[in-house]
Amino acid sequence: MAQFIGKSGAWDSICRKMNMMGFKLDDISDIKRILDDEKEKLEIEKEMETQLLEKEDQAFTNKKNDLSKSYQEVIRSNKEKIIEKLKTLSLEIEYLQEPTTFFKKLKRKYPIFIIKGKIKALKKKANEYFENLKTEWDIKQNDLEKQHEKAKFDIVGKVRKTEHNIKSLQHIQKTPDLFGAIAEIELIENLTSLPQNYYILNDVFLDLGKSMRFDDKWRRSAQVDTMVISPAGIFVVEVKNWSKTFIASNDYHDPYDQVKWAAYLCYKQTKIKTRSIIAHTGNIPPKPQGSYAKVLRLNEVKNYIFYFDDKVIIDNEEIEGLADYFK
Repeated sequence: MAQFIGKSGAWDSICRKMNMMGFKLDDISDIKRILDDEKEKLEIEKEMETQLLEKEDQAFTNKKNDLSKSYQEVIRSNKEKIIEKLKTLSLEIEYLQEPTTFFKKLKRKYPIFIIKGKIKALKKKANEYFENLKTEWDIKQNDLEKQHEKAKFDIVGKVRKTEHNIKSLQHIQKTPDLFGAIAEIELIENLTSLPQNYYILNDVFLDLGKSMRFDDKWRRSAQVDTMVISPAGIFVVEVKNWSKTFIASNDYHDPYDQVKWAAYLCYKQTKIKTRSIIAHTGNIPPKPQGSYAKVLRLNEVKNYIFYFDDKVIIDNEEIEGLADYFK
């Protein structure tokens, strides 16, 4: 069995997206399974949403009523105490103001003045107390409303999150990454039976370190879907899983240009014979004149590479060194 390094770049991209959504993938079929689970989950959450919102509204109403009753009870209780104190002070004044001798009246003026001051101070303190109590109650009521809104947001948020997951999963099912991953994984599986001294590297990034002019374009780096290092040299494989409609749109990077540049860059870095392959699932743009890329179906790639097995130009030690260099 061949030695493998790395995994499909397209598959890795999908796995990262799924991890960000909170899902772990082991296989491509997991995407459909997870989507079906999310759809089933959404139906349950929608049924529960109405019930939970009604329950939350009722709980909020009860808490609000309890808070109001508590507030009114505190006001009533304290008003009674204050009124009782004011009555007591007023009775004291009435007693001191009863008819008496001139000298006693003079003597009682100061106590009356003191009591009136106490009444004034008590009223002021009472007003401040009730104002603070009203502010405190307003804060508690505002907090209660915020808690209520958050609770409703959390309830609705579960449904919205599941709906978002479903849309994202449906989008992933239609993305080029998934179609690319399907083809790349199929190719990788087909190459597993190559000999043990073959190295299969996936999603290889090649960087020249500086830009250079190549076919009238300034370039510096390339991304290789699959690279096979064998005794016969290096094979750079560009994998495509395109439909006829996609090809007809002409909205794509030229695969022949991509693989030509990648093969050149690989050779420039290693000085090892490098062959270019375009592996496809059935649809690929016509091969341009002058292209040296070998165009093959996915299931033909392994035999094509193994065809060169007896054309040895590098030994096993060099193969391992190249694999370490590119990994």
